[in-house]
Amino acid sequence: MKALKDTLFAAEAFALQLPDSLAQPHLTHEDDGDIAFEWYVDQRCLITVAVRPGHINWAGMYDGESFHDHAKDLTSELLARIKQIAARMQPVSENCND
Repeated sequence: MKALKDTLFAAEAFALQLPDSLAQPHLTHEDDGDIAFEWYVDQRCLITVAVRPGHINWAGMYDGESFHDHAKDLTSELLARIKQIAARMQPVSENCND
């Protein structure tokens, strides 16, 4: 139960750093215990960020290019990149449907 509580705190800390202007992500609890935030337009335009204490994993596809990375901590550079990509997921972007 403590692991789940710690993961919820990590997810909350991540969520509080997202600007209000971003679309609300879809949230899921993954089998490995991570809390995942997903912004999805279609299978060619999405980003998923999975968090748990001491670990952030993110992956997706945008404009025909796939990407993925992971980190132990949410650095300002990583947060900026995630916000930049997630912002493109709203509203349904013409860039994703070229």
